[in-house]
Amino acid sequence: MIKHNALQKLDIDKRDFNLGAVYPQIKIEEVPNDVGFVVSIPLNIKDQKETDYCSAYALVAVSEDQENIELLPEYQFYKTKEISGKPEDWGADLRDVCKSATKFGSLPATGFEDKKNLSRSQILDKSFWPYSVDIVASLHKKGSYFKVEGRYDVFDNIRTALWQHKQNKCSILTGALWRTTWLDSLDGIIPYTYTNDGFGHAFKIFGQKIINNEIYLMAQLSQGDKVGDSGIFYFNRVITNQEIGPYGMFMFKDVSPEEVKSYTDASKPLCKNFWLYIINLFK
Repeated sequence: MIKHNALQKLDIDKRDFNLGAVYPQIKIEEVPNDVGFVVSIPLNIKDQKETDYCSAYALVAVSEDQENIELLPEYQFYKTKEISGKPEDWGADLRDVCKSATKFGSLPATGFEDKKNLSRSQILDKSFWPYSVDIVASLHKKGSYFKVEGRYDVFDNIRTALWQHKQNKCSILTGALWRTTWLDSLDGIIPYTYTNDGFGHAFKIFGQKIINNEIYLMAQLSQGDKVGDSGIFYFNRVITNQEIGPYGMFMFKDVSPEEVKSYTDASKPLCKNFWLYIINLFK
């Protein structure tokens, strides 16, 4: 059972890189609508139990797709709290956990088994994380994170991003107000009707599946493989558009922030001149 995960909603931050600004969004017609696909098969389905580490678990699930090794959510949570500066707050937001991956990286599970299942107070104790650990984690550092937006609805913006970047195994880090009844969804299919009670919960979206001739997005949770469809849940278009977005949607790409900024800065004069040209046409 999930309990008080408290993924925090995001404020708008204009400093976030937009995925489509650097990688122009493909047309929705290019995405298959009659077959399923995944960017990567999940390495494993972890169980966070009754902790507030959901953002860290979702982050390492996304990173594992690209790194192809098991990573430690405990380290990710510690670094997320270091960035937020609010270790006492329950939960975290997706922007801070993204920053933990680009600034510090992620720690492999192999060789650091003693770091698994630490208590929350131990995780937040810096004496458990010597500098040598950061050096190892830096080998799995992400380049930049991008917010996933576009010209379609949330459902199709996610589908185009997954399909466009699947060769690089880029899944999406996101979350929703997780309803208490959703864990009991038959075969992991989120129903059209549900209660209003719930709590913020982070997860990974990594593909689409066709169920009864309808397209569903595939979400990997962190409640083990005894719930849903072996730990996987399915969101249809209606539920996706209603529920996913307020907590953020991010994708990692192996490009440095400096490269992204130089690209976007270089494109601004061109965009400005283009719009001035259009305006002058109608003067």
